[in-house]
Amino acid sequence: VPDALRREPGVTGLSGLGGQFADVNIRGIDGAGAVIVSVDGAEKNQVVQSHGVNQNPIYLTTGFLKQVTVARGPVSNTFGTGSVGGRVDFQTYDPADFLQGGGSFGGQIEAVDTSVGDGGGLTGIFAQRLNEQVEILFGVSYFEVGNYEDGDDVEVTNSDRSVAAGLFKLTYAA
Repeated sequence: VPDALRREPGVTGLSGLGGQFADVNIRGIDGAGAVIVSVDGAEKNQVVQSHGVNQNPIYLTTGFLKQVTVARGPVSNTFGTGSVGGRVDFQTYDPADFLQGGGSFGGQIEAVDTSVGDGGGLTGIFAQRLNEQVEILFGVSYFEVGNYEDGDDVEVTNSDRSVAAGLFKLTYAA
């Protein structure tokens, strides 16, 4: 998630425990009760407290994201309470994104490499139209990176991580 927010001015993606989840900081404000986070229109309401800080963890893989929308500043009059810092909406891919032009099967495979530590990852997303009313999407992602070295060429232990993720969607049109 920090990669998806990298080019947004005033917005920082914060990595959590071992890079397993992320939180969002908008103009210096972050955490549950300060920034509203939603995934596919559903507000996240999971709160993790660590060292006196309330975090709103996001368990998403960047390869599954179609779009990220950021609204900075207090937006409680538009989106409800709890948005002193702003709002971030994550939208994942839908089957229709890969089934254009009347096709019944589609998808994509994405490979990534990292410049910090040795590692990389692979994400695959596949969609199928089962009939005129039902479409499915299945995604799988795996990312692994080893320990990195600091400026003095000393290996930073426990900086390695591996993340496996999945995404499944079923759409039905009546």
